[in-house]
Amino acid sequence: MPCSKTCGGGIQTRNVICRRKEMNSWIFEDDSACVEPRPVEPVLERSCNEVMCPPEYLPLAWSKVAMSHFLIFENSAGNKDPGALDFHSIYYVR
Repeated sequence: MPCSKTCGGGIQTRNVICRRKEMNSWIFEDDSACVEPRPVEPVLERSCNEVMCPPEYLPLAWSKVAMSHFLIFENSAGNKDPGALDFHSIYYVR
């Protein structure tokens, strides 16, 4: 069986089957056909791909617009009177 993870530590498993040889081939049998109890060994599970995973980008949730964000308008003389706007001096404040 393939490893459960490609990196960061996964598990690999395998089965133990009951079989009998007939002529030059193996025939798989139900577990009840095997006389001996199912073996504990060989190990049926092992660790695999224990190398660290490489860094990756994770997109975060979209931010919400805070109520404190606003535009400040001022003219070239530093006057913040909306009636005297110089549209070349509009900027965004965080």
